[in-house]
Amino acid sequence: MSMLNFSPCAGRGFAIRWIDVIVRLMILIDLRAVTMFVVCVFMTGFSTAEIPEGVLEKMASEQYEMRQDAYARLKKWSQENIKTSPESLHEAWHTSQDPEVKTRCFTLMKEVMIQRQFGKGKGFVGVQMSETTLPRKDGVKTRPGVRISMVIPNTPAQASGLAVNDVVVAIDKFDFRDLPKGQGMKSSVTAFSDYVQSKEAGGVVTLHIVRGGKLIEKKITLMKRPDYARLDSLGRDRGTEEKELDQAFGDWLKKMEKLEK
Repeated sequence: MSMLNFSPCAGRGFAIRWIDVIVRLMILIDLRAVTMFVVCVFMTGFSTAEIPEGVLEKMASEQYEMRQDAYARLKKWSQENIKTSPESLHEAWHTSQDPEVKTRCFTLMKEVMIQRQFGKGKGFVGVQMSETTLPRKDGVKTRPGVRISMVIPNTPAQASGLAVNDVVVAIDKFDFRDLPKGQGMKSSVTAFSDYVQSKEAGGVVTLHIVRGGKLIEKKITLMKRPDYARLDSLGRDRGTEEKELDQAFGDWLKKMEKLEK
């Protein structure tokens, strides 16, 4: 009798409920698939890069050339995998029994960890300079600049052909005429120094220079500011940058040691 009383509306309702259940299951399956995908991506993205096979063994070789070649390969690998290479180098340093391998892994580990956290270091041109102004044809001194008084050997300044008495009037799109005027304002020398140090080693800047009455351009690839450049023209220490970097590395090393316990 129940079959005879079967309502078409009830049948449609039954079908709709089943369709709803199936749709919900499909959504749930899709969500699980998406979740698994995200987890896989997360794990892959943060997995530690492995040191190339055989490199550490070759660094322990008795042959000097083989050791040097292996270290060069390790250094290149650490730069290419800087997101995780400090951790891999820490493990190699911690587990290796060879003194040279331990020393080189430690040195490289510190270098890439600091670079990962702070960048490649402040840019450096390699000149000594003084404040100057350039006269117009009518003799009125109007254009501020930086006069190069010395080019330091083995620096980007020397490599790019900068010369004593060159006057830098602008760097990239920053013209020293745009400096605010008045007491307590930045000098051209300070502005030049601050701008260069705001760039990382390896960065390229364009100097706009007046040489012999003509305006020329010089592209310079900056190097990392060396220790001796921490002193200003009066021999005063510019800051405690190296100490801060050493402190940051020491803190990171302590965290790594805690993770291993």
